[in-house]
Amino acid sequence: MKSSLPLAAGLLLLLALCALVQQVQPLSLDPVASTELEEYIKDDFLISLRHIRPRRKFRITIEALFMIDFPESKNKFSFYLDRKNKRVTIDINTHAKVYSKNLILSDLNESTTIKSLAFAFHHSSVTVYMNCKQSSTEELDVNLSKLFASADEPTVKLFRERKYPLFLDSELEKALGRASCQKILRRNGNNVHSTRQKQTVEKMLKNKVHGEVIPERNKKRDIRNWHHTSEKYKQEIHTDFSSNRGDIPIIHGDCDENILKLLGELLKLVKELKEEVKGQRHEITYLRGLIENCAGCQQAQPLRENCQYSNPCFPGVQCYDTSTGMRCGHCPRGYVGDGRNCRPGQTCVDQPCFNGVQCYDTVEGAQCGPCPAGYEGDGKQCRFRDACEDKPCAPGRK
Repeated sequence: MKSSLPLAAGLLLLLALCALVQQVQPLSLDPVASTELEEYIKDDFLISLRHIRPRRKFRITIEALFMIDFPESKNKFSFYLDRKNKRVTIDINTHAKVYSKNLILSDLNESTTIKSLAFAFHHSSVTVYMNCKQSSTEELDVNLSKLFASADEPTVKLFRERKYPLFLDSELEKALGRASCQKILRRNGNNVHSTRQKQTVEKMLKNKVHGEVIPERNKKRDIRNWHHTSEKYKQEIHTDFSSNRGDIPIIHGDCDENILKLLGELLKLVKELKEEVKGQRHEITYLRGLIENCAGCQQAQPLRENCQYSNPCFPGVQCYDTSTGMRCGHCPRGYVGDGRNCRPGQTCVDQPCFNGVQCYDTVEGAQCGPCPAGYEGDGKQCRFRDACEDKPCAPGRK
C-alpha cells in the first residue's frame, strides 16, 4: 500500500504537466527581434504587444507571450498571461533555481481584447502597462542589462507568440505613443505644449476681434496691403469696426470659448490620426521584415540525391557518394552486372577458367583468356593439342 502512494503521486504530477503543456502555446524564436533586443537591453527598455485577443477555447487560461533567454548563463525569463487569475506570471530560471513573480492586472478579464500590453524594464524591476494604464511593478531580483553585459560573449534570444505584433523601445513615450495613448502622453509632459497652442489661438482671435494687424513674416514679398499704410486708411478701418452695423454680429466671450474648444478638439483629432498613421507604419515595417526574412518565401536550394535517401544500387551492393554523384560497388557473389543492375552469373571467384588461364570480371560475367601454349579451347575448357593432327611429316614418315 505504501509503495503505491509514490506511484500515484507521480502519475498525478505527470497528468498535471501534460495539462499545462496543452494549455500553454509554444513560442518560436524571432531572430530579428533578438538582434534588436541586444541593442536595447544595454539600458532601460520596453517590450510591448498589441491586440491580444482572448482564446476561442476558454479552457486555455494560460497563454505564453514571450521568453528572454540568455544561452551562455542559462537564464530564462518566461512571461505568461493568466486571464483567469488576472495577472502576468513571470517564470524565472536562473542558476538551477526556478521561481515565479506575478504582475497583477486588475482590469483583465477572459473575454476582452487587450489593445496594448507594455513591459518596462528598469534595473532589476519590471512595470506592466495595460491599455495605457500602469498596473503593477515587481522586482525580478536580476538586472537584465548587467546579466547581458557580464557574459564573455553577450547573446540574448527572444522567443515570442507570432500572433501578436511585438515592438521594442527605449522610451515609455514611444511605446505608449504607438498604442495611441493620448491621455497618458498628455500627463507625461504634453500639457505645456497644449497650453502654448491654446494661448496662441486666443491671441490670434483677440487680434482679429479688435482689428489689430498681425505683422507678416516676410513683408518684402507681401504687396497686397502696401497702400494701406496711410492715416486715412487706418481711420477708415477704425470707423468700420467701431460702427454698430446690424449685418455684422458682435463677438462675445462665449463664442471665443466655443471656438477655442472646437479648435482644441480638432487639434486632438489630428494628433490622434497622426499617431494612428505612425503606428500603422510601424506595423507595415514589421510585416515587411517578416516577409523578407521568411524562409518559406525564399527560393529553396535543389535537393541533391545521396545514398542515404535514394540508393540506386542493387540490394547488398555498397553505395558511395562522390562529387560526380552516386557510385555502386561490385555485384554480390553469384551475380554479374554494373552494381545497379545485377543478375545471376559466374564471376572469377567461382574459378570458371582452365588452370593457368587469366580470368576477367566484366558486366556480362567472367571472361577467360586464351588457353596455354599447346592447348586449344575457349579458355574455360582447354584440351591438349596433338601436333600430328596437322600432318607435318612427309608422306610415308611418322
